[in-house]
This record gives sequence, structure tokens and C-alpha cells, in this order.
Amino acid sequence: MLDCFPSEDTAICFRILWGRSVVSTNKATVLYRTETVNFRNAFNDLDRWSLDLEGIYSENVRFLKSLGEEVNSNQAECLMQAWSQQGEKSSRAEMHEVSTTACGFADHWRKGISHFSLSVIGRHLLGCRNFDRVKFFCGRKKQWA
Repeated sequence: MLDCFPSEDTAICFRILWGRSVVSTNKATVLYRTETVNFRNAFNDLDRWSLDLEGIYSENVRFLKSLGEEVNSNQAECLMQAWSQQGEKSSRAEMHEVSTTACGFADHWRKGISHFSLSVIGRHLLGCRNFDRVKFFCGRKKQWA
């Protein structure tokens, strides 16, 4: 069922890790190969990657609902940030339709965030697309200084 997504790892890891504690380490314990014959992720194909993200995230939300759960505030923030990044990349690549769709998803998930940080407040005030434009401009301005 999840194999239809080019990045089914994202969906399957969500299911495997759901409800479990996670510990991190600086030790490399996994080798993850990319750019092999069977590698199906399309990170550089922003149009296709956006469709894949939509499918993967929708599948994860369906999984949560099947457990009687809803997306919590932290998950909504992660989804907002992922879509904001996709919108930002698409905008820089002048893929305006993809960027508009991604920013729409980012704004959708932004509404599910109940805690506040500076970036969340900025996105609430300006919307995800405008916040990311301001952030991008400020980052470029630092490079010019």
C-alpha cells in the first residue's frame, strides 16, 4: 500500500515510530544509499516531489485517524515547516503553481498549531508565503553585509 510513494520510508517510519520513544545518537548506525538504480525519491523534481509529499502526509493523517487520533500541534508545525520549505524551494525555482500549492498546505497546517514561537507568530501574522519571502530577503541581506 505505501510502496506507491517514491518516499515510502517517510510514511513507514511514521507508522513504526508512532507511540514509541525515540533516542538519538551521534554514532552512525545506518547506511542509507541514494542514487541507486531503484532509488525513487525525486527531491530535485519539485513538481513530482510536492505530489509525493501530499500523498505521504495524507496517508499519515489517515493512519492517525484510523487510530482515533488527530494531528497534534507539534505534528502540525512539522507539516507546516515541510510545506513552507517546499514552497520556498519552488518559488526560487520559479515554479509558481507548485509554490502556491505548497504554501496553501503550509497555511492549512499552521492553523493547527496551538503553541507559539517567533516563526509561528510570524507565519500567523503574514501567512507562510510572505513570512518565507521576508525570511529569504533578510538572509540575503546578511550575505550582502
